[in-house]
Amino acid sequence: MATPFRHTSPHMIARCWEVLIIFRIKPGSKVLYIGAAAGTSVSHVSHVLDIVGSTGIVYMVEFSAQPNQARSVALNSHYFLKNGGHAVIVVKASCIDSTAAPEAVFRKEVSKLQAENFKPLEQLTLEPYERDHAIVIAQYRPIKKKKQAE
Repeated sequence: MATPFRHTSPHMIARCWEVLIIFRIKPGSKVLYIGAAAGTSVSHVSHVLDIVGSTGIVYMVEFSAQPNQARSVALNSHYFLKNGGHAVIVVKASCIDSTAAPEAVFRKEVSKLQAENFKPLEQLTLEPYERDHAIVIAQYRPIKKKKQAE
């Protein structure tokens, strides 16, 4: 039975679409989705498949090492993400450290990403739909804008 407090909530789906729009995923895009599992989040990624079309690619990889989630994103980004590319990570605080306050876990995971050349762009919690979860959107190796000559 679906409830508004599950991944299938309209609010979660709307946020996923907003993230897609922010990153301008379009036909021909290449997307790496880490943490696919077999849950409902994969069904949300099917919308990405519709967007990238037959000329794009969506790679979905499952991993179960939640405490090393930021590290896994960083390692995969070093190999697969271009400079200026974006990463979206859902931090599940209780899977990383069930004894710490969720906000402290979120800060620690963001600092791990920063140490791997990510610039955090946005962070928001998924309350009340998912307890102790936050989405972190970050840019990998941001490309510095050149100053125009005056």
